Amino acid sequence: MSVIDTPDCVDFNDEVETALCAFDSSILVLSSVDGVQSQSITVDKQMTRYELPRLVFINNVDQKGANPWEVLNQARSKLQHHSAAVQVPIGLEDDFKGLVDLVQLKAYFFHGSNGENVVVEEVPADMDALVSEKRHELIKAVSEVDNILAEAFCSDKPIPAADLEVCW
Repeated sequence: MSVIDTPDCVDFNDEVETALCAFDSSILVLSSVDGVQSQSITVDKQMTRYELPRLVFINNVDQKGANPWEVLNQARSKLQHHSAAVQVPIGLEDDFKGLVDLVQLKAYFFHGSNGENVVVEEVPADMDALVSEKRHELIKAVSEVDNILAEAFCSDKPIPAADLEVCW
């Protein structure tokens, strides 16, 4: 595994370009506070040039000003990504407590001084509407590239986690 950290600075373009041609896949990390920056766009174009499949990871949901949904929308509009969330944060900024897995429909709460103790629970009732909406978006996005899932989605059939996992 190789890691390239490209702060929002063009000084690293040549190094990134050289490294990306050797990669099989990539993870594009975006800040939920800063969103898609000019260097994010440049690196994403380089990833596209080398046809690298990528996962976008939105971090810093525990920081002041965090808005992962705005960043997801920026990835769609500025980067033309066909994307959907696979997790929903439980709280933001100082209220961040964990994540809901939209595939398994389980909540993961992080306890301890550094969140090192993970407790798995049911999705909190006050998040049902948001989780349902974001899971629907995820299934819709995946169904556009998977015929079996598309048929189930169009027929309004429930989509079990096992069927959604196969698409990954």
